[in-house]
Parts: sequence; C-alpha cells; structure tokens
Amino acid sequence: MREKTSHLYRVTGHVLAAAMLLLAAQAVLAQPGAWKPEKNVEIVASSAVGGGNDATARFIRELFRNKRFIPTSSSVINRPGGGGAEAWAYLNRHAGDGHYLAISVSTLLSNRITGADALGHTDVTPITTLSREYILTAVRRDSPIKTGRDLAARLRQDTASVSIGFAPALGNNNHIAAALLARAAGGDARKLRIVVYETGSKAAAAVTAGQVDAVFAAAGTILRQARTENLRLVGLTAPRRLGTPLAGVPTWKEQGYDVVFSGWRGIVGPRGMTPAQVAYWEDVFLKLSFDDDWIDDLRKQSWDGVYLNSSETRKFLEAQYTLMKNVLTDLGLAR
Repeated sequence: MREKTSHLYRVTGHVLAAAMLLLAAQAVLAQPGAWKPEKNVEIVASSAVGGGNDATARFIRELFRNKRFIPTSSSVINRPGGGGAEAWAYLNRHAGDGHYLAISVSTLLSNRITGADALGHTDVTPITTLSREYILTAVRRDSPIKTGRDLAARLRQDTASVSIGFAPALGNNNHIAAALLARAAGGDARKLRIVVYETGSKAAAAVTAGQVDAVFAAAGTILRQARTENLRLVGLTAPRRLGTPLAGVPTWKEQGYDVVFSGWRGIVGPRGMTPAQVAYWEDVFLKLSFDDDWIDDLRKQSWDGVYLNSSETRKFLEAQYTLMKNVLTDLGLAR
C-alpha cells in the first residue's frame, strides 16, 4: 500500500495534510447531529452510458457498494447533452440535497467561458478533485518531426504549417494544450490548423494515415494506439515525467516549454449544500482515494491521482477558470 499511496499523492504532496483531514473529518462525523445519507445517493454523469464520465461514476458506485463507503444504496444517472449542461441543471434541481453528486470535468468551466451554458463552477458545491489526466502529443513514427522541440520550432516558424487533430470539439482540453504549446513556442495560437474528430482514437488514426501532422489527446487514449500503431510520443503536459508506461515520454517543461495542463475529474454537489454534508463527502472520498482498487484503476487509465478537499477544489477551479478563459479568449472562442 505504501508504494501506491506515494504514487497517488505525488502531484500535491498532501499525504500528511490528507491524513490530518481524515482524522478531523472523522471527529466531526462522530459528533451528534453529523449528517449522513439516509436514502439512495445519485451520481450524475454528463456522458451517455459507456462514456468516460459514466465509467468513472459507475466505478465509484461499485466501490461505494463493495467497500461499504456509504450506508445506503447508490445509482448512476446519465444526463448527457450540452457538454455537461444537462447534468449540472439536473443536479441543481436538487439544491441543498446531499444525496446528489455529479462527476465534474472541465466543461463545467469552459461552457460558461464559451457561452454554451450560463451555469458554471460557482453555481455548484465543490466536494473534491480526484484525478488529473495529462495531454499527450504524438506524431507519425516516420514524421520529420522527431521531437517535441521540432514540433515547437515548426509552430514558432509557421504555426499554420502544422495540422493538428484532436477530439471531440473546439475549445476542449486538447485544443487548450495545443494553444499553450503554440504560445510557449512563440507562435500564434489563432493560426493553429485544427482538424476535429469524433474521438481521440480517430484523431490518432488520422496521424498514422498521414492526414494530420500531430495529435493531442488524453494520455490513455494515445497509449492504447501507440502500442499497435505507427506513432511516436513527443510531449506530455505533466509537471514531471510520469511512471510506467509513460516514463519514456518527455514533458514539455523538460524540453524548454512551460506547458503544464491537465484535464481532471472530481465531484461536485448541488448548490446550497450544508457544511456537514460537505464534510461527510470529503471524508468518504478521502477514504476512496486511498483505496487499492481505485489506485489500480487510475494506473490503468494513465491518470495521476490527487485528493483535494472542498476548499482546495474551489481554489483549483478558480485558477483553472482563469487559465482557460485566457487561452479561449486568445483563440477567439470566449463569449
């Protein structure tokens, strides 16, 4: 367990702080009048069945049931549509009710920035941040772009000369990562030549077919195809090199470009939750974040585990919102 715990907290270094929080939360929950769920808990996923958020929600529900993290039943409710807008709206129809949770992702921020949805991170209750998913860049193995520095040089000299594929929409994490690299290299992010695909797998296949020069996608997506297709991995948006199977992939920082960015997944509740409700769920998800099965699943997905409590998550979302708004404004996508 020690090795897994070390892996889980290497992003934040919050092992001691998390342990102290766990003890404090347990003390609070032991007090008379502390809140706990008394009926079925709904976990809202903003994707359809089989999507990434759905898979996360169902795995959490499985852990709730098998590890008895909560005293009641739980279920997954799918509310796809509007890049998460339907999920957030459904969540807030249960304002103040701690029996409703949702998987939070970056569209909670970008939807408001782009004008796709008026509801944003300030309209829900942050509970925790649980994982970060870094963006990997790959080119065709026989490409004249041999390294990340080669790609950055091309973006600096003539940004529009490099075609970049990603999925599934403009303004998402992959687009932001590409824009951050272009800016760090001294290029013009607005001149990025973008091709949008339905899935990251299709974008990666387009690189191997020679249809685009590079792909930006979640690390797990690219790794699955890199094992079987003709791809070279040239850069990662992590703050440091990650472990196997990404140990051989250089970060952009070590190649001279300050590009650190990630997608993330966490938990939010509806607006108006009480401090006692928040404290209860902080405790539950802190325990879950140390669970062996949870940590093993993160490794399989090539995600980096992290635990942030409600206050830390609120600060994290504010910082991410500022960064994303800056980049999306630069791209002409902010409204």
